[in-house]
Formats: sequence, structure tokens, C-alpha cells
Amino acid sequence: MKIKSKMLFNFNLTGSGSQRILLPAGAVLDVEDKVARAFKADLDGLVESGCVEVIEAIAQTEEEKKAEKAKKLAEAKALVAEESKAKPKATAK
Repeated sequence: MKIKSKMLFNFNLTGSGSQRILLPAGAVLDVEDKVARAFKADLDGLVESGCVEVIEAIAQTEEEKKAEKAKKLAEAKALVAEESKAKPKATAK
């Protein structure tokens, strides 16, 4: 994962337990995905507020990929079911 600080001052990212990463003002950090996952909760708020920009996102694990595929499949099935209910069936004359 690559992140860029948009802050005008240095600050610490806090992870689980006593883990910390110093993010200098304006710096770009390249953090291993394994390490970045520990700081994800803290990073999400900073990204949302515009204080940090994600240049390269965390790579998805196999479990995350499978969960995303299952979610998309469920959404597609729900959409097809909804569409089939909304369209009246054609009758032959």
C-alpha cells in the first residue's frame, strides 16, 4: 500500500496494540500490505477526511476476493429477480 500525507505536520498512525507509524508531512510511504491491514481503521478515517491519499490500495486476500464475488453474484441475482417481477409476461395470441 502506498499513502501520501496531505497534512502540514507530522502525525502518528496507530494500529492494533502499541504499533505506530510516523507519517511525516507531505511524505509518501510504501507500507507492506500485511502491516497496512493493522492500520486500516485509522487510515480509513484519514482518507475520508482528506488528510491522507491512497496512491496504491491494499491488495485483496483470496478470502476478500471470494466474498466480493459472492456479494456481486447475490446483487445480480436480486436484480434479475426484481426485473422478472416488474416485466409483465408476454401472452401468445
